[in-house]
Amino acid sequence: MGISTVEVETDADVIAAVASAAEVLGEAGLPVEQAELPAWITRTEAQVLDTLLAHGMAQNHAADFDRAADRMTERIRDYIARGRALPASAYAAAMRDRARIADALDELLGDGVALIPATTGIAPLLRDGTGSRAPQRLWTLAGCPATTVPFGHAAGMPLGVQIVAARGRDHAVLAAAAQLEAGASGHSIATNPV
Repeated sequence: MGISTVEVETDADVIAAVASAAEVLGEAGLPVEQAELPAWITRTEAQVLDTLLAHGMAQNHAADFDRAADRMTERIRDYIARGRALPASAYAAAMRDRARIADALDELLGDGVALIPATTGIAPLLRDGTGSRAPQRLWTLAGCPATTVPFGHAAGMPLGVQIVAARGRDHAVLAAAAQLEAGASGHSIATNPV
């Protein structure tokens, strides 16, 4: 199943790689269909994860902050400060939302797997960081097994397709990844030359 997961712009080459991957899995006999995430998940998942990250950073790095905050990046200092100021009720609400999201994803994914973009575009230059975490954020939050399979190229750089399943269905992710890798060798994958 292909799932639209993030509200961020994704390069056409990445979308084409996901579509080609769906064709490969369809040719291998796996059912392929398009699905949409419930709107409430796309509206809330980033804030839920941000709240949990801030709480975790404050819990795990408070001593480091007190000893050497001046050696931390502004972003890390901000996470720790927000986590320290976070009311227990806000953390509890984020944990409830996380559980609700995970349950909804388990129901949506069922026994299948989802093919989604692994990135929003080609790899950025090193000085620009590692790219958006949006395509992985939801699955990390929900505890869903996921892997990325190299699939196609754009501007001379490799692209990847992310395969995700419901919690506890790691074997389905690995089986789909093996099918995708096996089928990719004889399949035409759209590329954009340098």
